[in-house]
Amino acid sequence: MKALRGQGRLAKLLAAFSILVAVFAVYFPGLNGPFVFDDEIHIRSDPEIRMSVLNAQSLANAIFLEDGSLTARPIAKISLAFNYFLSVGTAGAFGYKLTNLA
Repeated sequence: MKALRGQGRLAKLLAAFSILVAVFAVYFPGLNGPFVFDDEIHIRSDPEIRMSVLNAQSLANAIFLEDGSLTARPIAKISLAFNYFLSVGTAGAFGYKLTNLA
């Protein structure tokens, strides 16, 4: 009986891994694409997400300041600010898309 349980777990792991590989294979070609739709407003034009240092003040500014385009979406704002920080302030879409894929 234990052998069957182990095989069931292995089958689930293989299925999950297969799904992850399929998702990555489908979305990977789009990582080099440009920003589209509302990305210009929410990413390139929003000064609040331009976090150049990672500290409590910059995180608070990204979440609580209401001058930008995502005033009612603090989780989206902090996610974009953190992406900007990790992308070292570059304007390219690759880092943002890679984070979303992950």
